[in-house]
Amino acid sequence: RWGEVLGTQKLTRFLDTYELEKKDARKLLTPGWLTGFLEGDGSFYIVKKGDGRYSCGFGVTQKHGKYVLEAIRRYFQIRAKVKKHSSYPHVWCLDTTSTAQAQVLAKYFEKHFKGVMSLRFRLWKRALH
Repeated sequence: RWGEVLGTQKLTRFLDTYELEKKDARKLLTPGWLTGFLEGDGSFYIVKKGDGRYSCGFGVTQKHGKYVLEAIRRYFQIRAKVKKHSSYPHVWCLDTTSTAQAQVLAKYFEKHFKGVMSLRFRLWKRALH
């Protein structure tokens, strides 16, 4: 599917450099696909940063899938970089605690999740506001 959407030349460049334009990321990752992917591999969490200071975060990990996380990063224009997991080889992580990014994600995924992630997301969104 990625080759069909991007074309061979853009796909090859993306896999070599992980550079992708936002409009191309939006063609690749549909709202339904993103919702399903994050229901399985995503995490909306709250972290304590200090005395009485909390932050809402978003994270997703993928084994052998740096390119998927890079596409998600471009899709939402997340400034955090995709990094290797500290404990597991071949596992990549995209993680941000930026309030601005959390608000973008909260607005995008409102009323999209089903099942257990729906409850987790609503609690996270309530903590965000």
